[in-house]
Formats: sequence, structure tokens, C-alpha cells
Amino acid sequence: MLFKVSISILCLSMTFANEVYSVLYFKGDVTAYTLNEKKGFVPSKVREKQTLATPFRIETGSNSLIVIKSKSKTNKIDSKSKIDFMETGKDAVVDVKYGSILTRFINKRKLKGYEMKIKSRTAAMGVRGTTFIYYSEPRTGKNFLAVDEGAVSYKGKNSNNEVGVNKKQSIISNSDFKNLAPKDYAFQRHINWELEVGRNTLSQPEALYESFNRVWEEHKKDQEFTWQKRNKDMENKWKSMSKN
Repeated sequence: MLFKVSISILCLSMTFANEVYSVLYFKGDVTAYTLNEKKGFVPSKVREKQTLATPFRIETGSNSLIVIKSKSKTNKIDSKSKIDFMETGKDAVVDVKYGSILTRFINKRKLKGYEMKIKSRTAAMGVRGTTFIYYSEPRTGKNFLAVDEGAVSYKGKNSNNEVGVNKKQSIISNSDFKNLAPKDYAFQRHINWELEVGRNTLSQPEALYESFNRVWEEHKKDQEFTWQKRNKDMENKWKSMSKN
């Protein structure tokens, strides 16, 4: 698996510029896979004040966490996560194999159309400037996106369309990995949005994932959210009102 990942990321790294991240903080068991021209991707334990140039992978163990920062992004990666970071020149690409990433993204490069793209095996997202958290469960791939500031476009793997998720909203996909309606789901209340090192705790509470699992079980068979359905419902509502 690592060999296949190495080939695809290596092609990107030779074609486009690298983005450099600094390790602001970490705790517990955190491993970085960084590119060596002769050996491919080499794992090593993260060090204080270490710099990481894309492409690279971060893996965190139980009760572990890392905060990394580049010119345009600050990322907090929670425990039990595996996440790849790439740069295509046009876009920054983050591939969430599993786990949780909380990001503050500001397009300081001032590049027109420059985006941060988040992908996983069950969803894809486009970001232009916002603060958000994305989580993908390791075994099943059930996932959520929550937005604190700005907006993110979200598309479940089997959805017919993208959905815009705005400030203070979140979204999940159903058991068929299709979008449900974005709204203020109950699990949002447990999100730790803190990114500043040295201010209280940075870890996400277990209550967040427990609450998400309850919400997902409640909605896993709900119908996909589509604007066509919404417009049809509004049309029927107006017809009903006109008859009265």
C-alpha cells in the first residue's frame, strides 16, 4: 500500500512546488512519512520544531495529537488518524484515510481559484477560506463535516450533487454515502475548535464521536438531500396554501 501511495505522490512532488509546514505542537505517538529521493517514503517519529514539505503523511496513535502550520493553513490532527498532504500548485490536497482533521485555511497566496481539497474514500470537499473539521471513521468510512467559519462544498461518494455547508452548520452522509441536509446537528456542540497551542486542551473529546455515532444511527437511512426534492416540497406547499 505504501509503495502505491509513494508513486502517486512522487509524481505530484516532481511537477509542482512543495508547501512547507512547521510542527507547532505534538503529544503522544506521532509518525511522519517524508519523501527521500532514494528510499521513497520513510517513517520517523515527529520532533519539536520539525519542518515537513509536501508530500508527506501523518499518523497518530491513541491519545496523540499534532498541530502543523504552513503559510496558509493550520491543521490539528487528532488521535487515531492517518492523513496525506499533497500540493498540486493549483490546489492543496488532503487525503483523509481515516481520523480527524481540524483546519483553518486562509488563501494568503492570493492565487485566483486556489483551493484546499479534502478527500476520503466516502466523500470529497472543496475549501477556499474557512475553519472546519472533517472526520472519517476508520472501519466504515461514515463521516461528518462541520464548519465554524466560511463555507465548504461537500459531496458524498454516491451523491448526485454537491451541497454547500455554511457557518455553524454540519453535514453527514447516510449509509449509502449520499448527502443529507446540512444543519446544526447535535454533535457540533462537542467540537473543540481551539487551535492555539498553550490554550486549554487541544484534543477532541470522546463525547464528540459518541454524539456523532448517535446522530448517524438516527439518520443513516434518511433520503439524500437534493434541491429538486426541496423545490418540489415548496411547490406542493404553495399549491396546498392556494387551495385553502
